[in-house]
Amino acid sequence: GEQARMTETDEDAPHILVVDDDARLRQLLHRYLLQNGYFATTAADAAEAKARAKSIAFDLIVLDSAPILPVTDAVELAALADATVLVASADRTTATMLATAVERLNQVDAPLVGVVLNRAPERGLRSYGYGYGYGYGSSGGAPDDSPKE
Repeated sequence: GEQARMTETDEDAPHILVVDDDARLRQLLHRYLLQNGYFATTAADAAEAKARAKSIAFDLIVLDSAPILPVTDAVELAALADATVLVASADRTTATMLATAVERLNQVDAPLVGVVLNRAPERGLRSYGYGYGYGYGSSGGAPDDSPKE
């Protein structure tokens, strides 16, 4: 993985370990963290992360794990974490799947701090909820293209 560069970062800056099997994402996060004043180290898998953690005291570890539903390892890891963010896919994750994932995290007292919905289209979702300053409402079908203030 990429190592932190000491040139542009304050020596007291937090040191973050990013663990992800996607090389492109690791590189992107590494570059972003360095540009924003952090020390950053990356690892492609758990074995590499463990090896790095033996010689460096990290302030934060960002770990991308396997999906919760088909694999129990992710739930076990979440139970050891200080915080867990659940990522759901708008085009694949059903409400039942999401509820089951949350239930599994709750069973091991994993600290769930948030949910991220990815792959959501910008427009055209059937929705119910909070309108931009317009109160509650329900809409479906075609998006409303009228100008908003």
